[in-house]
Formats: sequence, structure tokens, C-alpha cells
Amino acid sequence: MDADIINVIIAVAVIYFVARWATGKPGNAEEAAAANNVARTLGFKPRKATPDMIESVRSAFPDIPTANIHYHLLRSGSVETTVNTLLERGYLDAPPAAYFRAFPATTTEPTTATGGASKPSASKSDSKPQSLIQRFHLESKLNADPDTSVANWDGAGPIPAAAKGKGRASVGSNTGASVWEATPEKRQESLQKRKEAMILAARKRMLEKEAAEKAAAS
Repeated sequence: MDADIINVIIAVAVIYFVARWATGKPGNAEEAAAANNVARTLGFKPRKATPDMIESVRSAFPDIPTANIHYHLLRSGSVETTVNTLLERGYLDAPPAAYFRAFPATTTEPTTATGGASKPSASKSDSKPQSLIQRFHLESKLNADPDTSVANWDGAGPIPAAAKGKGRASVGSNTGASVWEATPEKRQESLQKRKEAMILAARKRMLEKEAAEKAAAS
């Protein structure tokens, strides 16, 4: 009698594990195959790049194409690294053609907070786009910046003191190394100051270029 009970228990256990193996293995195999296909197409093993990570970068840099952000995150796997690349360079490289073969075109569309793709409205198409100076309310700093080194900063090398925060997105005075700020508020403040510095520096270079072209033409 005891032997029969043991045999029944063993049989049930075997059936249970076989069922789990049969139902679980195909899904895992499909996921692994899909990941391998993406890696082969891109030419590297992609790192974690969730929609939340993409949105975190886009919220700070809305003018950067989503595809550029996604591709950089696939390589870096870090919002921090991608944000600092943007602050140091001012842009992210466009993804190669392989990226668009690996991911549907719909994944590159900007999304709203609800997750849907954003659609241009009639009011937006009729209104004049804001410049970066207007968007960041830098009109008062065009001719009255308390630290002229901010306007003269070219976006490379040590950042001017007036554009520094106290953490990542700021540059150490001695080593030039960046340090990630501990609180979101201080990170946001630091990012804002560096973005302002880059915008003012870019505007100054543009005005100098226009002036040089006019002088050459006259």
C-alpha cells in the first residue's frame, strides 16, 4: 500500500515537472533566440534600455531623437552615462541602419506620458517653434550674464564655475572627473546649468560665424 502511494507521488511529480518543462522551454528559447538575433544584427550585445530609461533622458533633452537615445542606451545601459555624453558633446550619434532592422520603426517615435505616440496638433503646426533661448528662458542672460565665461564656454573641457553644479554634470576642479549627484533636485539643477551654458556658448559661436560671413561678403 505504501509502495503504491509512493509510486503515485512520484508519477505526479514527474508529470508536473514534464509539464513545466514543456510549457516553459519554448518561451525561454524564443526569448533567447530573439535576443541573439538582435545582437547579431546590431553587432554587439545590447544592454538594458527600458522605456523608463529612454523617457528619463528625453525629459531632459526633448530635442534629441528617441532612436539616438535608445541606441546609446543599448550600448551604455546607463541613463547617467547617456546624459553625461549629451552634456559633454551636445548630441548623440544617429543609430546605424542595423538598428532599424533590429527594432521596428514605431519604437523610435516620441511617446507621451501615457505611452501613446505623440501626434502633431493643428495648434502646434501653426505656432512658431520656440528657440532654445526662449525655451530655457535665457533672454536675460544674453547680454547680462554675471559670468561671461559661461557665454564663452565652447562646450568642451572644464565647465565654467557659473555653470557648475555640485555633482555629476559638473566637472571636478582638479581632475575634470564627473561625480553623480546624490539627490534628483541637485542633479536637475546641475543639468540645467550645464544645458544653459552650452546653449549660450552655441549661440555665441553662431553669432560670431554670421558676423564673420557678413564681413567676408562686404
